[in-house]
Amino acid sequence: MLLENLTSKATATLALLRLLVDHDIDPASIDYVVGCGEEAIGDRYQRGGGNLAKAVAESAGCSEASGCDVKDFARRRCRPW
Repeated sequence: MLLENLTSKATATLALLRLLVDHDIDPASIDYVVGCGEEAIGDRYQRGGGNLAKAVAESAGCSEASGCDVKDFARRRCRPW
């Protein structure tokens, strides 16, 4: 689980850094971030309770950013058609 958490944070941080560089955006100008990935960062007793969006923003230098994670672990139904 620890390796999965670190990998999720590292790849999301690289993606955000790439976005900021490619579009010439000042990281300090970002004030809110939303994480919507399928990973659920947490520990043994707090399943999916971590805030990956804010951790990634902090790692990418978005010092003024607040944010949240939005998760939807929907159950898939088998449809007859």
